[in-house]
Amino acid sequence: MIKENKPSAIGKVEPREIVQEMKTAYLDYAMSVIVARALPDVRDGLKPVHRRILYAMYEMGLTHGAKLRKSAGVVGEVLGKYHPHGDISVYDALVRMAQDFSMRYPLIDGQGNFGCFTKDTEIQLTDGRALSFGQLIEEQKKGERHWTFSFNQKEEKIEIAEIKRPRLTRENAELVEVVLDNGAQIRCTPDHRFMLQNGTYQEARYLSQGDFLMSMLEYTKNKTSAFEAEVLGVADSTGASELSSIPILANQAVLSSVSTEPWTARELHPSTSGRQLRSRDYPPPTAPLLYLRKVECIKVNNVRFLEEKTDVYDITVDPWHNFALAAGIFVHNSIDDDPAAAMRYTESRMSRAGEELLEDIEKNTVDFIDTYDGMRQEPKVLPSPLPQLLLNGTLGIAVGMATNIPPHNLAEVADAVAFLIENPKADTEDLFQFIKGPDFPTGGTIFNKQEMIAGYSQGKGPIVVRGKAEVVENDKKNQIIISEIPFQVTKSTLVEQFANLVQEKKIEGIRDIRDESDKDGMRIVFDLAREAQPQKILNRLYKFSDLQKTFHLNLLALVDGIQPKVLSLAEILLLFLEHRRNVVSRRTQWELDRAKERAHILEGLVKCLGSIDEVIKIIRRSDDRDDAKKNLMARFKLTEIQANAILDTKLSQLAKLERKKIEEELVALKATIKELTLILANPKEIDRIIAKELEVAKAAYGDQRRTKVVVQGLGEIAEEDLIPQEDTVITLTQGGYIKRINPATYKIQKRGGKGIVGMKTMGEDIVEHFLYGQTHDSLMVFTDSGKVFQIPVYEVAEGTRVSKGRGLLNFIDLTPQDKVLTLFAIGKEDIVAGKKYLAMITKDGIMKKTLLDDFKNVRRSGLIAVTLKKGDRLQGAQKTTGEDDIIIVTKHGKSIRFKESQVRAMGRQAAGIHAIRLKKGDEVMGMDIIPGLPSRLFILSENGYGKSTDVKEYRIQSRGGSGIKTANVTSKTGNLVFAKVLEGPEEDLIVISRKGQVIRTPVTSIPKISRSTQGVRFMRLDEGDKVVSAACM
Repeated sequence: MIKENKPSAIGKVEPREIVQEMKTAYLDYAMSVIVARALPDVRDGLKPVHRRILYAMYEMGLTHGAKLRKSAGVVGEVLGKYHPHGDISVYDALVRMAQDFSMRYPLIDGQGNFGCFTKDTEIQLTDGRALSFGQLIEEQKKGERHWTFSFNQKEEKIEIAEIKRPRLTRENAELVEVVLDNGAQIRCTPDHRFMLQNGTYQEARYLSQGDFLMSMLEYTKNKTSAFEAEVLGVADSTGASELSSIPILANQAVLSSVSTEPWTARELHPSTSGRQLRSRDYPPPTAPLLYLRKVECIKVNNVRFLEEKTDVYDITVDPWHNFALAAGIFVHNSIDDDPAAAMRYTESRMSRAGEELLEDIEKNTVDFIDTYDGMRQEPKVLPSPLPQLLLNGTLGIAVGMATNIPPHNLAEVADAVAFLIENPKADTEDLFQFIKGPDFPTGGTIFNKQEMIAGYSQGKGPIVVRGKAEVVENDKKNQIIISEIPFQVTKSTLVEQFANLVQEKKIEGIRDIRDESDKDGMRIVFDLAREAQPQKILNRLYKFSDLQKTFHLNLLALVDGIQPKVLSLAEILLLFLEHRRNVVSRRTQWELDRAKERAHILEGLVKCLGSIDEVIKIIRRSDDRDDAKKNLMARFKLTEIQANAILDTKLSQLAKLERKKIEEELVALKATIKELTLILANPKEIDRIIAKELEVAKAAYGDQRRTKVVVQGLGEIAEEDLIPQEDTVITLTQGGYIKRINPATYKIQKRGGKGIVGMKTMGEDIVEHFLYGQTHDSLMVFTDSGKVFQIPVYEVAEGTRVSKGRGLLNFIDLTPQDKVLTLFAIGKEDIVAGKKYLAMITKDGIMKKTLLDDFKNVRRSGLIAVTLKKGDRLQGAQKTTGEDDIIIVTKHGKSIRFKESQVRAMGRQAAGIHAIRLKKGDEVMGMDIIPGLPSRLFILSENGYGKSTDVKEYRIQSRGGSGIKTANVTSKTGNLVFAKVLEGPEEDLIVISRKGQVIRTPVTSIPKISRSTQGVRFMRLDEGDKVVSAACM
């Protein structure tokens, strides 16, 4: 017999395609995350968890004036009644609402992370001293560093650790006094944690008499050796709780002789000299030194609460976050960017601003829905008289979407809402006359108003944020002081970034970095080397660290609690206004209903006031309440509500009713009813109330903007912004090795000397090109194929005087067939000086003039600069204004001067025109521009002879002539190799030979003689050596 399948009592199983099931399940999950977890509601600016925390606190009576309650109790209330998720997520959300560096206007008042000590509490240092918190602060402000002992709980040993950031942490804090059996008295906050003998921590207020604390060591020796004083930095000690030590070798024989009585222990310790201890690379790898100690147990005698209050202090000690007090015990320290203490340690309540969000929630202003278990109800949204979404912003990552809204200034937002009420068609740009942009709780500076307007109009966009840094320059030292950092950047992480940049040599010139932050605010100090350029270092900090960061604006929020939408600034405020109009209308209606109900009751009382005795008699004669109600309704023509109100009043109170008070209250209620009715009938009245309430909130919570706004945009920090603008000399060898060097390396010598080694060449390699420029210039490299390449001068590696440099192929894509013919530099000052053209000359005397703009963007593979005839090569190039005089010099001593206007501008690939007619065997050696100022032409021959001649001796000729004699070239002088127009006596001339010899001499040492002479010896050369080139500074 076949059994019939009966449906299950708990449902049935249906076959389904896994793809369809996954799609449906994932969509359900995505909607749950989007609507119920990750995104804020545009109306109150809150995610569900934040809304539930505030409502739970409201229900618990934790208003801003209430006593603080344990955060664990709040979290339990939220989890049990409203939020069926993990306790960590709830507590993290609660903590964030209490952080004044995360929230512009914190919604929760929080108290209690880790405790702190009074200013006079002393810390044990490794150098034998015991300094108070106050003394540590003063010494570290002077740049001193300190080390203490810290207990490694993982390996159960004592280590040396640096003391960081001694600082004031709380003002006017409550105190307890912990008295130890060694006589020490320690004053600290009740929540400060002491290390027990078993390595765990206990808050001061929960310590009991007889508790054993983890104690410092009592060493077995009273006299410190010279080794200890130098290597360990530990001083002699004789006091009961002071330190002395014996370093011994780690071998089994010694260990076997150690006492085995209780509390005797051993520890490994780094071997460190006083010099190493001050080193930035401290600590070194652990060395095999053992320290024997006899630990004396220290017990708690008693703990008592003190009536006095005072400021308290703390330090940071990485990595174990505990340190030794001079009292001989270990205590916990606070941790920069440490998570909040466990919820059992912290206490919280709503702040005044947080309480504002729930104002009038009891007046039916918002809808309520059932909680997850159906046992109670919770609000769908809070009344929120403040535009919380903009005031504190939010960050949330949902499924396929995310939101990132920055905080704003309440006063500015309130003014914008008031303007929007009067001008409902206003757009985001109109609102920016009030809202200047984000106002981060951490301050900083934001840039580019127009870009921000565009971002707020579209709902998305970048906002560049910089920390506040000040350069302090004085005779003793230069400093950079950072007092504000970008939003969502952790100070400890930022300081670590700075240290890494220095260690990796990405930033040079920083001698020390100190965190001097205290109760007065943030203060990170950089001490700079004397020769360092502060602004350049600051630019590098902006570029390579989070001192400059981009906030990615994304104004995504839920509309009507269900639809995620990217909104503009104007849309956010309009939706907030719509919500407030609904809240105020519902509140007004609720108040109107209550007023009418009360007036109705009072009208019944007025009817009975003249016959109170009769009312009492009717009530007494009636059989029961229903009978009394009927009798009253019949006698005085009351409604059931009025009759019930009289019956709910005690007889003794009925007898005391006063007609005048009731009638006055009734009159006032009727006026209120009239006013409320008019408000509901007139939307402008509702808007007026909204504006007034915002004005009140502005007066109560409004403050000055913290984030500075710079209207102009902040361009990307170019690499050249990070490089100091300074003079440099560039050399290139025939073998293709290039380098730059500071001209100051070459000391000034007398004319006619041999010079010094200026470059080390390899084998048969010789120096071929030599020029002067500045680090921000662009180096133009011309080859025999007519191509031009471009290299930022600062990219050329700076070398020493005798270094050979780096291969040019590292910078540009030269082929093996390419030969470099000419180098010259173009700087920004050339553009300012009106330089518009690039004039080029070949060895055969062909000239071409091209717009400089044609060479703005030269790719790594180069551009065609000039078309060369076979056998010709580019010999020189100069920047011109278009109205200059040009002078060309040949190697055999001829020159021609003509107007630049005789040469028209051509395209890059043009060949050019004849500039000078050359004799057989002669070729162009160089070209220069003659300025309007009095000047002279300096020429130099390959055998080291030079001279200068007044340019007045060179008459202006027509382009294409054979020119006139400029030097008497002989076998003694050799061919000319360099020509330069000199403008002033302040210049120096640097000359280099093929073998790398360099001489630097003042221009004033060069005699001014006539054109036809051969000149005087400028540089004495070794046999076989020749002058290659020169450069003027």
